[in-house]
Amino acid sequence: MRHTILVLMCAVFLMPGEAVSRDFLGEIDAFHRQAKVDSAIAVGEAFVKGHPDSVDSHGVLATLFAKSGEVDKAEKLYRKAITMKPERVETYVTLARLLSSVERDEDALLALKDGLAVNPGSAMLLMERGLVHGDLGRPEKAKADFRTSIETDPKLVDAYHNLALLHASAKELDQALTVLAEGMKMVPENAMLYVNQGGVYHAMEKPDKALESYRIGVAKAPQDPQVYRALGYMAVGIDSLQIAKAAWEKVVELNPVDMDVRAGLAQVYLGLGELQSGLKVYQELVALMPKEPSIRFTLAQIYQEVGEIQKAKAEFLKCIEMDPKRPEPLSSLAMIFISEEKLDSALAVYDKVLKILPEDASTHNNVGFVYSLKQEFGKARTAYEKAISFSKDAGVLKDAQTNLQIVASIQAGKLRAHHILVRTEGEAQEVLQKLDAGEKFAALARTYSIDKSSAEQGGNLGFFSLGDMHPAFEEAVLKLKSGEISRIVQTPMGYHVVMRVN
Repeated sequence: MRHTILVLMCAVFLMPGEAVSRDFLGEIDAFHRQAKVDSAIAVGEAFVKGHPDSVDSHGVLATLFAKSGEVDKAEKLYRKAITMKPERVETYVTLARLLSSVERDEDALLALKDGLAVNPGSAMLLMERGLVHGDLGRPEKAKADFRTSIETDPKLVDAYHNLALLHASAKELDQALTVLAEGMKMVPENAMLYVNQGGVYHAMEKPDKALESYRIGVAKAPQDPQVYRALGYMAVGIDSLQIAKAAWEKVVELNPVDMDVRAGLAQVYLGLGELQSGLKVYQELVALMPKEPSIRFTLAQIYQEVGEIQKAKAEFLKCIEMDPKRPEPLSSLAMIFISEEKLDSALAVYDKVLKILPEDASTHNNVGFVYSLKQEFGKARTAYEKAISFSKDAGVLKDAQTNLQIVASIQAGKLRAHHILVRTEGEAQEVLQKLDAGEKFAALARTYSIDKSSAEQGGNLGFFSLGDMHPAFEEAVLKLKSGEISRIVQTPMGYHVVMRVN
């Protein structure tokens, strides 16, 4: 229901009051920016001790306790501040938000009732009561409070936003647009009214009108990062990544500490194929938030995608060190070990994954693949059977079933090969020259092979037993190692170029 996240810190700092101590507030603000909560609270307690009759000192300390999760202490101080200056509307509002944040909405309503008794007709208190009613699932009471707050103070912009949001959440989109239009008439310079109008048009699947509203908002507040922020999210929603890119680059310029937008911008870069730009943003994010494993994990994935495998491995290892029970970095590390042919290392990592997710079908399938590479086909078969039994995904199930069939065929002594069949030795020689030049076997099979049934599969003949093929063909396959390509093989069917698969 609420259109903003509850942020208590600094709300009281900015209130006018009878006791202002820049030294206290400066120290508290500095400690808060450094996330030194205990130190900030110690200064706040000194502030109260030095100014025991100050509403501001009690409000500041209450805010600090609220931020640290000590709700009872915060509540006690806010109520003390109210008794000291009952006409101050903001203290009732802050207390109500504190109580709502811990799901004490009925107590929040009582606090607001006390405030309205002292300050009857306060638009801010009425609006806050509307928010609480909305949280409690009482939309009609919420609408009534928002409407009354608008009538009491027609320039209270948040009341229009909240009422429009309430209509929009109930799918009453036309009513939401009407409320926002009312707000635009009363406060035409407010950019966020146009931003929210754009959001409603987006919900109505009218992207052109949505973009027009956002652009008006940008024109009215060209230095407000929130406007560009909202435009970027809407643009992502309609897959307009270039618009999102431009909007979020502006947010980063105006508000470099907006980590959510930085991460979103990096994803937009990746979506546009601008890997180096995405990589740069994630490197910056890791520098700013070195203890956030999810950011490191994405950075590692990007390193992997751009081919910087050792850097990817290092970041995956840091993710695992920071959060050993998160399976994704472990699985990614195992895949790197497979690519490096460090199969025992891969199995050791997959063992850790299975201790976290013992019934993960994809991991069992991958374990089977590693055992197949090690030619330990009995263990591979067991792993694939587990993957099939645990699978809840059709794709993983199909892969595991196919892999199990392959292992069964190998255990039965069957061979597997791909071939390109042509009519003349000259054509076969031409195919070999192209393969030597680096062209792909499957692509050449589709182009040259006269065996159309296998050509469509990149030359794949599937599994066959000795005696199924012409002796010259089988002899050529048996001489090859897995992945090797023969020279020209002649049979009554024509001229073959053969690649052994298993």
